[in-house]
Amino acid sequence: PQKTVTSATALTVLDGRGGDLRVTLPSTPVGPITIQNCRNAVLIGGSIRVLPSSLVNGADQRAIYVKGCTGTVHIEGVLIDGNVAGAESDGIAVSAPSAVVQVQNVRVMGLRGSESGNHADVFQPWGGVREYRIDRLTASTNYQGINVKPATGGIGSGTIRNTNIASSGVTPVDKGGYFFWMNCDQHPIALEDVYVSPRSGRVFGQSVWPGITNATCPATVSGGVASWPGSPSTTGVVRQGAPLGGDFVPAGTVGAGYVSPGYR
Repeated sequence: PQKTVTSATALTVLDGRGGDLRVTLPSTPVGPITIQNCRNAVLIGGSIRVLPSSLVNGADQRAIYVKGCTGTVHIEGVLIDGNVAGAESDGIAVSAPSAVVQVQNVRVMGLRGSESGNHADVFQPWGGVREYRIDRLTASTNYQGINVKPATGGIGSGTIRNTNIASSGVTPVDKGGYFFWMNCDQHPIALEDVYVSPRSGRVFGQSVWPGITNATCPATVSGGVASWPGSPSTTGVVRQGAPLGGDFVPAGTVGAGYVSPGYR
């Protein structure tokens, strides 16, 4: 079925009840959404503006939360605005160990988080995912970026392409600062054209994890390029700075009115 989100002031829960979902966002920003218990789900276009709180309905706020789905969840062309006073929120969080989650042409801006509150991440499959596929993601954050460290659920494999994460510059900051985080050799990760712009005053080698001081498989940083020779399941590198051509998902190209270019 098709479900349209309307609320800009509350969490909207979209329950697939084991079937497929097509989620539609209106021409104006809405509040956070949870897509749960689906087989397949598609969300293309629209804007989400997080709420001015750390918790929503007693749980950490997530602009998009994929929970308990089993097929393929496709998220494309969405603009997430996290730069809201009083807000602490993840961009996209996943707890769906059987699902494939695809993130394409998504822009996540101004996320706020803290160690003492919501450990906000741009993308985190903390509850597990069979496979994540990220292609064209631009984000800014004052806490953490892509966090693909397994937490309460396993991760099968992942691909991250054409992605750039930068500091939002929002102050004050409460620790954090790792804009790419994985664990050593725990699942196959393919990296292609991935960029990190650290916070002001923070070195690149401590803006990725494992960092340069990690005892297990430290990052090797040379010429602004981080690699992990001690993690054979990781292919590719993370580069310091911004892409030469600018953001992979420029301002104004996603959100309301977005039309998918299609993919081959």
